[in-house]
Amino acid sequence: MSRESIVSSDKPAHPVWRLTKIVAGLALFALGVIGLFLPILQGVLFMFLGLAILATENRHARDVVEALKRRHPGLWEKAEHLQARIAKALRRTREKPSPEEASGDEGTSRKTH
Repeated sequence: MSRESIVSSDKPAHPVWRLTKIVAGLALFALGVIGLFLPILQGVLFMFLGLAILATENRHARDVVEALKRRHPGLWEKAEHLQARIAKALRRTREKPSPEEASGDEGTSRKTH
């Protein structure tokens, strides 16, 4: 993840969206810490995901991500690939036409007999 892909666009994010990302990042990071002690959770994976989300909103988390990228470049290449796949899937779901648009029926061409 390049610094440009981590940092949000120039437009400031809505405060609720920022809070949601921070809470999600902290929750994933906490799950990662718990996962270090439980055999059923992939602790390191959850910690990396939490850090990646937090890095979009927090300078300290971004610094940790940059240090980890330098130390483990192969892992972050995989993370970038996963990030690209998730972004592509999210774009597809946002760009899906509504059922009315897909069928061509928008309710304005009704004929009354």
